[in-house]
Amino acid sequence: MIAEGDPKLRHLDRVPRCSFMVFETELPFRGLTVEGGPRLEPDMGNRVRLAIASRYLGEEAARRFVEQRQTPGLVLRITATKVKEWDLSGILPE
Repeated sequence: MIAEGDPKLRHLDRVPRCSFMVFETELPFRGLTVEGGPRLEPDMGNRVRLAIASRYLGEEAARRFVEQRQTPGLVLRITATKVKEWDLSGILPE
């Protein structure tokens, strides 16, 4: 989710590639990186923004948060060209 006018959008226009990484900060330290091309779509009805905010704020606070946002949002989707994963459980002591 990226708000219209965010500097990230200028960067994506200039260099149309992006990456996403998720990883565990506790044992066994596994993770995943996805690299690829970006595709931006409007967040129709703020559905994605509401879903993300609800996860962190709870449903009622998320609704208030979304109602206060004046800038429309865009959903960033990645067309994967490269996926890397790691799992350090095999090399860490028990």
